[in-house]
Amino acid sequence: MDQTPKPNSGSPAPLPVLRQMDGKALQRALAVDLSTIDKENRTVEVAVSSEYPVRRWFGMEVLDHSEAAVDMTRLRAGAPFLVQHNSWSGQVGVVERAWLDESDRRLRAVIRFSRSAQAEEIWQDVVDNIRRNISVGYIPVEMVLERSESGLDHYRVTRWEPYEVSSVSVPADPTVGVGRAHEATQPISITIRGSAMDNDTNTDGQRTAPQATGSVDLVAAERQRGADIFALGDRFQQRELAQEHVAKGTTVDQFRAMILERQAPAAPVSSAQPKKGERDLPGFTTDVSARALGLTDKEMGEFSLMRAIDAAASKDWSKAGLEREVSTALADKLRKEARGFYVPHDLLMRGMSKGDPSKGGAIVANDLRIDEFIDILRNQTVMARLGMRMLGGLTGDLDLPKKISGSNFYWLAEGENVTLSDFDLTTMPLSPKTIGGGIPVTRRLRKQASRSVESLIIQDLTEGLGVAIDLGILNGPGTGNQLLGLLNQTGIPVVQYEGDTPTYKEAVSMRTKVATFNAASGNLAYLTSVNQAGLSQTTEKFPNTGRTVWEDGKVNNYKALDTNQMPDNDWLFGDFSQVVMGLWGVMDLTVDTATLAGSDGLVLRVFQDVDAGVRRKEAFCIGKKKSA
Repeated sequence: MDQTPKPNSGSPAPLPVLRQMDGKALQRALAVDLSTIDKENRTVEVAVSSEYPVRRWFGMEVLDHSEAAVDMTRLRAGAPFLVQHNSWSGQVGVVERAWLDESDRRLRAVIRFSRSAQAEEIWQDVVDNIRRNISVGYIPVEMVLERSESGLDHYRVTRWEPYEVSSVSVPADPTVGVGRAHEATQPISITIRGSAMDNDTNTDGQRTAPQATGSVDLVAAERQRGADIFALGDRFQQRELAQEHVAKGTTVDQFRAMILERQAPAAPVSSAQPKKGERDLPGFTTDVSARALGLTDKEMGEFSLMRAIDAAASKDWSKAGLEREVSTALADKLRKEARGFYVPHDLLMRGMSKGDPSKGGAIVANDLRIDEFIDILRNQTVMARLGMRMLGGLTGDLDLPKKISGSNFYWLAEGENVTLSDFDLTTMPLSPKTIGGGIPVTRRLRKQASRSVESLIIQDLTEGLGVAIDLGILNGPGTGNQLLGLLNQTGIPVVQYEGDTPTYKEAVSMRTKVATFNAASGNLAYLTSVNQAGLSQTTEKFPNTGRTVWEDGKVNNYKALDTNQMPDNDWLFGDFSQVVMGLWGVMDLTVDTATLAGSDGLVLRVFQDVDAGVRRKEAFCIGKKKSA
């Protein structure tokens, strides 16, 4: 762009254009004014935006709220009222009226809710003061660099256009603030205001642009932007695309979002692949890993669960931009709004790794995978330790095929035709059911930033999830969106024992019962309660031999485990690989600041979608004490 000094004509010189960059839709949020709710007309007045400074990737941003600065065309033409800025989630209302309030320099609007089922839920939450935040989507067109302080540029957006208003559970990340659902960009002209310019003038009396130094060096920033975009391009085999967008001025965040939205075949396949035999299972996906989101090793190392917890508790994400960006990207991929914020399973695994980013930098292994989270969860889950199969990264309902009658094979004479087999196939459906739990986090624990504290919290998360899964799979009632446990399944054979605990002969009978159905293979094991395990370790296998039914962690030469999840007098024997458990999506974490408010603590509530089923019921046998 030509900025050659021109002869002074006597008229004020136009502000020099510092640079051009692509502007993408941004967001910022304010609270609902409950006093303006009109239940009869289903309307509410909201403050859409203000001149409060918000930190963006390029510096501090202030939206100018003068008549000349705000293009109200689309807002006054019946702009949509959305949920979480996502057009795919459906429109739940409309902007009835919009105006600039000169008294407090705010943009205000009256929102009218529709009568759809989704809108009714949102409307009721607004009335009940549950959904309190309103956010605006807007496109900046022109901005002015007003000053630079302590390495931070301060901009005033002098032309911008609001185009939609949204109800959000958590305000959009003010550090990142990129509306991923909107791909369109347009150039933003950045000029320099007099207060941000040097006192030097050229020979023609015009002010000259400041010479950036130190951390404000624009040349260095441009070089870093180009290097980061080229690094992403090389990683996803999109070098030419990277070169094109470096020239266009695309930001690193915008380019990353573009790569994700394209989901190009050239993109590297995540290492979290289905195991052998699971590759053709419908519903398997690895798109919700941190790797698939395009995070670099450095970004994965910098991710902080504690920072996200603090941001969610204070509703101030200004210091947790990366964490909020990850959650927003996952919400777009899952097409589901988070209760609080999303965390990919492989990033939780990063939190379990050794090392403290505050001491020695951020170091992360290159091979973190979603299935490593499953491996950690397996260690907390008795059923998984016995051989239960665990599928991760599922989206949508899943139908697993299973055969309910066998094929027929015959010895043939010369020229004899084979009789066609008559066998039946059916499916075992799995659909997501939500497990929820809570972990208390004290005030002092919240103030810690070390990796070991995050590891402790994640350990509690996986242990709690493992306990809930075990209980559901073993003894779930199958009602109220709960799992149907093995002990409550119909059609599983039962062996009754006479005494306080099964004799060796009765334990063998359980194995024999399974073998009669040709199912005595695979991950065979015994499982019982802690009480029964103790009794069988003191019950002789054969009279006067000193050997017991339960010896060295085995019963009848098969692996044996005990758990408090089993009823006191019940046993279970079978091939535990016939149990399949699925994990959908990622962990959804929300922060409850009310329960422990008196001690300034909080409760971290976790939600995870899971389901489990049994492919062959005849592969199991239940041992029950005979009633008197």
